[in-house]
Amino acid sequence: MNNQWNLKNIFENDQEWELAIEKLTPLIEKIPSYKGRLNEKETFHEFMLLDLEIAMLIMPIYSYAHLASDLNRKDINLTQKMQRAYISFMKYAVDGIYFGKTEGYNEYKGKDLKFDCHICIIDF
Repeated sequence: MNNQWNLKNIFENDQEWELAIEKLTPLIEKIPSYKGRLNEKETFHEFMLLDLEIAMLIMPIYSYAHLASDLNRKDINLTQKMQRAYISFMKYAVDGIYFGKTEGYNEYKGKDLKFDCHICIIDF
């Protein structure tokens, strides 16, 4: 019986992981450009789509790095990969999650927001 994670269910290889984290970084860097503008409906919609795109990337990036580092705690490359994923996750948490909750979500709290085929239900 094989007791190792099958990381190919997340990313086929390390190169795919690298491409994903390279795509993630500039997306996170866009977050501050929305500061002070989330009270505009279209801007809020853009921000929500950006937030969703980041979330869909960051979870597999973090999971892959974390599970890979569990396979061999002595491998410095895997540890560095985990640190990169953690730093990205924390930057997103600070720039995105905190920023969004304090900078505009309150105006839409408890409302169903319909944007084309997307429905965002905000409830904190």
